[in-house]
Amino acid sequence: MLSEKDNHLLTRIECDAPMGHMLQDCFWVPAIRAGKLERDGAPDRVRLFGRDFIAFRATDGRVGFFDEACPHRRASLALGRNEGNGVRCIFHGWKIDVSGKVVEMPNEHRDPERMCAKVKVKHYPVREAGGMIWVYIGERAEPPRFPDFEFNELDETQNNITSSTINCNWVQGLEASLDDAHVGILHESHMSSYKAKHMSLYEGPPPAYDINLTRYGFEAAAIRHMPDGTTASAITHFAMPWFGFVSTAVPQVAGTTRRVVFVAVPIDDVTFKQWFFSYDMAGPVEKFFGGTANYDQDDICPPLGDKSNNWGQDREAMKRGHATGFTSNLLAEDTAVQMSMGRITDRTHEQLCSADKAIATARQVLLDAVRAHQKGETPTGAHPDIDWRAIRAWTVQDDGANDWREARTYPLQAAE
Repeated sequence: MLSEKDNHLLTRIECDAPMGHMLQDCFWVPAIRAGKLERDGAPDRVRLFGRDFIAFRATDGRVGFFDEACPHRRASLALGRNEGNGVRCIFHGWKIDVSGKVVEMPNEHRDPERMCAKVKVKHYPVREAGGMIWVYIGERAEPPRFPDFEFNELDETQNNITSSTINCNWVQGLEASLDDAHVGILHESHMSSYKAKHMSLYEGPPPAYDINLTRYGFEAAAIRHMPDGTTASAITHFAMPWFGFVSTAVPQVAGTTRRVVFVAVPIDDVTFKQWFFSYDMAGPVEKFFGGTANYDQDDICPPLGDKSNNWGQDREAMKRGHATGFTSNLLAEDTAVQMSMGRITDRTHEQLCSADKAIATARQVLLDAVRAHQKGETPTGAHPDIDWRAIRAWTVQDDGANDWREARTYPLQAAE
């Protein structure tokens, strides 16, 4: 369990919260799927850390990322016209070009050129990579090094990006991606259809965890001694500050290239955006949960409701044998239990067990990082020499004679 003070430090990211300040100051944020932005199309609202922005693709293909409020009278630029490599506010016609300069001010009759030069617009550095628009919203004159994960070199045919907005704190989403022990229990019914595809790993005993701290976070091996005498190790990575590289639970086969990354990005203190990167380094990748009814790449989890309807749980389906009553897809199960914990769960009353070692470690890494940042030190994950591209989850199943580390397919970036 955590103290009330530590839980507050861990979870709060709005206004002057230390965690929010560190996350914005030290890290690039995955903000919006690149395919949502059309040249001269409607600006798209983006909310991060309790702050409101717009993103738009200009006439020449560049991406602009501004505060949503027009610097004149604070009207929403999401209502604006995207034209001629800039956004024009529909209220008084002020036009801001994609680089963040006011270039037209139709309602200024004295000296519009001088006034345009005088007005400062808050705009932010962006990078387009791997089908995602990333933004740096911190205050540094020079942004931190961009995290060049291997999926950032792929196009949308090889990197399928989906997302869901979840009404609870971002740490609850992050913890779910690191919790290997819940998969075979919460997702029992949905995973039954995968048993023929070697998903038997989660039918084994609960895992024992072995963790290595790294410069980017940690690697966690969930080790199960299977009934057939083999040992199965699913290696997950926590990459600061919100990336969960998860095993597909299929024993590693030479040449396997499909991988999945969960990303929990704070919208505000009580809402987060769950991103899913499903990618294949070798070729085209299938849609993530592509069989979902009414598939929406930007809202992959079906509507659930709230506490008043038990988030849409179907108790009749449970009577017929479904483990949870969330029959649409397993993401609904994750989302429902995360929201059922409360908007910001009270960790002072938790009773953790050995299966929660990865979650407890992630909390400690985040808390140590924010305290380091408060002291002016470089937090874990913000060192410029991290090899982000080498991070990938994997699974190995063998006779257990060798340590799982001996099958590692990437260099260990040990913590200092």
